[in-house]
Amino acid sequence: MLLFQLAGLAEDWLSRDDFANLREILAEHPDADAVIEPLHAPGTLTAALDIYRAGLPPEVQFGADLPLVPLPMALPVMGLWSTGDRFLTERSMSGSGEFVNGSWRYERVEEAGHWLQLDQSERVNDLLLSFLKENS
Repeated sequence: MLLFQLAGLAEDWLSRDDFANLREILAEHPDADAVIEPLHAPGTLTAALDIYRAGLPPEVQFGADLPLVPLPMALPVMGLWSTGDRFLTERSMSGSGEFVNGSWRYERVEEAGHWLQLDQSERVNDLLLSFLKENS
């Protein structure tokens, strides 16, 4: 994720040699080619990376001593983490509850990788429906 914060550098490295590096990252993704194909259009890779840039600013990555600002609204949040995720640690997801003003629910999904909604779609759907029912 640190690489994704570096605008321009990330795009260059990921797209080099017909997206060879991104293909390696997506090696476990069942639809990697379909995901990569649209990224050839100008600006689309940057747009795809912007979710990482918006969610975790460089100041957080580089350890700046920033005060935590209370969230403006208390909303229920559910975090899902899969045991086979090679990009995120369980602590990075389970610890996210510290930054939630509303109710927090954490769920661990077994036998799934980073794209858990593809690997365990029924389990993820059940969890989402349960969460929505609890919070409606």
